[in-house]
Amino acid sequence: MDARSLDALVYVGSGVLEVIGLVLTIVDITMASRSLRKFLDKQPPVIVTAIGPPNRVAGATQSSGGVRPSPEQRLDSLETWRSEMPSALDKREDDLLAHIRNNYGLVIDNTYKTFMGQWREVRRYLAGQNRRFLRLYLGPGLVFAGIVLALLGNLLNIYFVPSH
Repeated sequence: MDARSLDALVYVGSGVLEVIGLVLTIVDITMASRSLRKFLDKQPPVIVTAIGPPNRVAGATQSSGGVRPSPEQRLDSLETWRSEMPSALDKREDDLLAHIRNNYGLVIDNTYKTFMGQWREVRRYLAGQNRRFLRLYLGPGLVFAGIVLALLGNLLNIYFVPSH
């Protein structure tokens, strides 16, 4: 095989390597784009919890009609209400804490479940993208090898192929 034939073979090999490398790189980019689109379309559900305010108990009742209480009866009723106020406030605080513990604990739990569901999907997506090193860099590696082979062809042409 003479130097001109070898030079032509090196250039053809360089072109083939570059084209194959570019095609593999384009295929990888397209597959990654499709995979990302599929991942974004398949989001895990968000768990929604609706919580209403705690039940409210009326503090005082009013009556209409009937006999009007005397000022002494009204004063006794007011003093009784005032003496029961601290225990009523304590009970209200206990009811409120129980409501928070029972209901908002569910909200926190559902928020955690939603977050973990999304995190699992992200991990699954990233694990799917975790290909072997050789497959990951095969396309760019072939392009690089084609460029190096073209450089060798140029050197061969300069130093070993006689001029016209």
